Amino acid sequence: MQLQSSEISTYADSLENFKPEYTAVQCFSMLMFYKIVGRRTTIILENVCVIEDIKYCIYSPREERYYFKTFEAVPLELIVFRDPIGNYNIWDEYTNNLWRKIDDKNVWVLYTEQ
Repeated sequence: MQLQSSEISTYADSLENFKPEYTAVQCFSMLMFYKIVGRRTTIILENVCVIEDIKYCIYSPREERYYFKTFEAVPLELIVFRDPIGNYNIWDEYTNNLWRKIDDKNVWVLYTEQ
């Protein structure tokens, strides 16, 4: 992995720089940061949890860089029932910003082999 660092952030110039540790998959939904717990047949909120320490990158068209980030453990119900205006809870600003970048097709989830 070939990442560069500044005082503010860690970034790469291309998605190839995240290899071989990570495989980049373009994110189409914030649900890509979650997994079903154990062997369950019913998908309910209690059976879905955040993938621990999952990484992602955000492409900045202005700087032409991929910024390396760690996903915050936002409870799933706050993503499903989010307030687009941002007045509901402390996670709204984070989730609304991330949803906007996902909608712009500028987010890639970085999966490991595990």
